[in-house]
Amino acid sequence: MHDAYDQLNERRRASRLQVVRVADELASVDPGVREINYVVPGLKSTEPQPVQAVQANEVVAVVACYHRERPGLKLQEWMILGSQTLSMLRDRLIGFCLTDHANDGPNVRSGFFFIENTFYNDMREPSNLDYSATIIAWAQDPDRAFDVPAFSQFKSADMATTHIRDLNVRLNQPYAYVHQGDCEHVIVFKDLR
Repeated sequence: MHDAYDQLNERRRASRLQVVRVADELASVDPGVREINYVVPGLKSTEPQPVQAVQANEVVAVVACYHRERPGLKLQEWMILGSQTLSMLRDRLIGFCLTDHANDGPNVRSGFFFIENTFYNDMREPSNLDYSATIIAWAQDPDRAFDVPAFSQFKSADMATTHIRDLNVRLNQPYAYVHQGDCEHVIVFKDLR
């Protein structure tokens, strides 16, 4: 089991995501929620985070990811650069959920972000599934008994080619991060600078 943790830590260190600074680790947005460490032991970085100069025209976004069953419990919050891609953010999210370690979790890399009616799929691996195709087909099926105009606006894009600066987001709006088939987390863009 410790080998899996070591491998996960090594993947996190090798991530291309340039963290300006880790804003908060395991901070609860609900003061009534008792703090329980759901993060796999050994994932917290004890190394000092290097400070990087940010160019004047660079966008900096603060993104938080919340626990799947306790949405008031923030798992992690990052400050990331607008020039980075959604796939770089996803690489940092891998391993914060226990489903990434259970059953076939380490071998399943399919997932998506759902932001403002767009599914940003992770299609970097040939074996990854496009979860959004089924959802979009269902939503656009003309035989549905209901007609929701927003459903016809669903589209998909590749997270590996989508930069943070290219997203059209609303601050403090909950968006979805789905991985491992049915494990859903809320992500929130808390600030843009």
